[in-house]
Amino acid sequence: MKIGARLKNGARYQERCRRARSIAARERRVLWSVKAAAAATAAYALSASDLILDLISVLADRIH
Repeated sequence: MKIGARLKNGARYQERCRRARSIAARERRVLWSVKAAAAATAAYALSASDLILDLISVLADRIH
């Protein structure tokens, strides 16, 4: 598969995921606790401090 086709497929997949998250966030039948758990998970995954700590541990492992 060519790189351009792979990038297009990846972009389509990301767009579908974004739409699904958007629909789930607005859906009244989804429990607020599920929405809160999803938001907390996304915030943890995207937090810069977590990424920095992970990078430091990886670099420390490579040094020693």
